[in-house]
Parts: sequence; C-alpha cells; structure tokens
Amino acid sequence: MWKSEKEVEAIKHKYPKGTKLELDFMDEEGMLPGLRGTVDYVDDQGQLHMNWENGRSLALVPGEDVFHVLSEKQDNKSEKKDPTDSYIEYLNSNILNRIDYGRLQESYDTEDKAYAKRILNALHRAMVHAYGTENLNSDVVEYALIPGVIQSRNTGNVCLALLELDLQSSGEHFHTGYLTKMGVLSYGNPELSKEARNFIKEMYGPYDYGYTATIPNDIHVSPETFPPAVKEIVSTFRNYEVELLNEEEMSEVEDLER
Repeated sequence: MWKSEKEVEAIKHKYPKGTKLELDFMDEEGMLPGLRGTVDYVDDQGQLHMNWENGRSLALVPGEDVFHVLSEKQDNKSEKKDPTDSYIEYLNSNILNRIDYGRLQESYDTEDKAYAKRILNALHRAMVHAYGTENLNSDVVEYALIPGVIQSRNTGNVCLALLELDLQSSGEHFHTGYLTKMGVLSYGNPELSKEARNFIKEMYGPYDYGYTATIPNDIHVSPETFPPAVKEIVSTFRNYEVELLNEEEMSEVEDLER
C-alpha cells in the first residue's frame, strides 16, 4: 500500500522507536492476536519494523495489519512475574535449601513438633511475601502453591507439604510436594526413585490435608474439617519463631504483615 511522504512522517511520529504494540490481526502463520512487540524503526514506506516477543521481526503495515498501542500500565502488567513463580523461586533460594530434613522428619514424631512448626511458619510467611496476602482466591492468582500439612489415613503419620491448588475451580488439589527426610518429594515426578516412591506410599498413602492460607471458595476442605493433628499444627505454627530467614528477609516479610 503506497503512502505519501507526509503520511510516512505521520506514522514515524506516531510510532517512535520503543513503542509497545499488541497485535490484533496479521495474515501470517504464527502471528496471533495478543502477540506483543516493540517498534525498532519505521521505514520510508511507513512499515513498522518490530521486535516481537516470539523472536520474529516481521514488519507491521498500517492499513493492512491491525494493532494497537499498549499503555504503560498494560505493559507493566504483562511483565509482572506470576506470584506462584516468585514463591517457588523464593522457596528454592531461601528456605528449602536450609532445612535439616532429617531433623524435620524426627520432629513429626515429637509431641510439640516444634521444628516442623518453625518450618511451616517460614513457608507461610514466604507465601504472604509472594502473594501479598494469606487470603487467596482466583482474583489474586489462578494456580497457587500453598504450605500445609497432610495426615495419612492409614498410618496417622503427618508431614509438611506444598500443595498446588486450582483456585479457578473451587480449590481443586492436583499436586503435592512432601517435605521428608529425603527432601521435597513429588509422587508424580517421573524421575522419583523407587525407594522414594515406596517411602511416600508406605508412610503417607491416601491422606487428608489442611493448609495455612485462607481460601473461602474451597469446597473440598475447610479449617472445620481438618483432621485433629493437622488442625493442631495449622492453628499453632505461628507461635514458633522462624529460624531460617536472615534479618533482611525477616524484615521484608514483617513489613507485609503490618
């Protein structure tokens, strides 16, 4: 589509280098609506040469392709990291690598379960740090990783756990990470050793669970239905001082809780 020099200059003025755009329509395979990119330059035909998020550099042709400019607010929102990803990164960097898992396993069999409660407190406060709240619903995050406690229906054994819940479907529970003497074990992990798989099955098997967050839309479990041992841990873990976080990390979490 031919454009006059005046039209080209207007396009260059409207879409300077660095302008953030979102694609609404382009008749090109792989260039789907919603794809975002940044203007690199506008050529003398008025075509917008782009750096797309999918790695391509196809030019936009005003009048043929359909697109719109992203506001600064929309662009910042798109770049915001998923809070669950942030939580996982924080756990891996600051908590899970500091746990004495042998001591944790032994703590499960003690009367006060003090060390387990300290770990749960650390996991919970890190969750608050990541999500900005302990009251979770689909408006906060769609898929949440939440610290909690499981109890075997067969053996009565308890274990701290990281529970993945789908908050879009009323709290559907679809994954568990067990905090055991062997580390954090996921039964669904195809690389899990036979020894670890048998350990989970024999120690915990079918289980009931509770968690530290407040999830008002969860139709599967609620604090009123937690097993007694789970309820005792979940209701008292805040009384046990966190040992794992350093002074700066503790300050960050406490600022959120004020």
